[in-house]
Amino acid sequence: MMRVMRRRRVILVVGACVVAGILGVASWPAEREPEYQGKKLSEWLDCGGVLQGRALPEEAQRAVQHIGTNALPCLMRWVACEQSAWSQKAADVYDRWPSSLRAGFFREWLAGKAERRWEVAMTGLDALGSDAAPAVPQLVRLAKESRSFRHRYNIIILLGSMGSAARPALPFLTQLSGDPKSDLARIAFLAAGQIERQLANGYHE
Repeated sequence: MMRVMRRRRVILVVGACVVAGILGVASWPAEREPEYQGKKLSEWLDCGGVLQGRALPEEAQRAVQHIGTNALPCLMRWVACEQSAWSQKAADVYDRWPSSLRAGFFREWLAGKAERRWEVAMTGLDALGSDAAPAVPQLVRLAKESRSFRHRYNIIILLGSMGSAARPALPFLTQLSGDPKSDLARIAFLAAGQIERQLANGYHE
């Protein structure tokens, strides 16, 4: 009996969080984005990218490069997006459910909005190449301060893929790569190596 009551309580908590999240999303004002040929920036970016291991189609690359640095305000808002407190709490509760009651798609939905924004933003920053250089200091700050390990990990991957444009991130990446206590040390080492190789080769996008 106690187990049934506890299960009902958990379901009510998660349900309330989900409803609150849906209402919150519905009340958000539509975000203005730069456009090219009648398509929004996010629409151009929603077809591949650095985190998916798929290059953007050439047409999308050209669109992002045409928008240029006008894309940076949107991209940096998206890359700074943190998973909301309600969805994190709901995900934590959900993870304690018996496996027979859990469905993978629901867990992905709880965490997915922030992660999808990161993915789109990082794809755009990667496509901008050297034009994304002004974003590097903020990316380094996020890599230091984000509450999400996955967020920090993905930002470090992005910094490496930016190559010579991410030169200001080298002190941070070098220091992190030498920290034996950090789970990010190896990926920081690899990212720093990517940047250093481009600098050594005199590569400029």
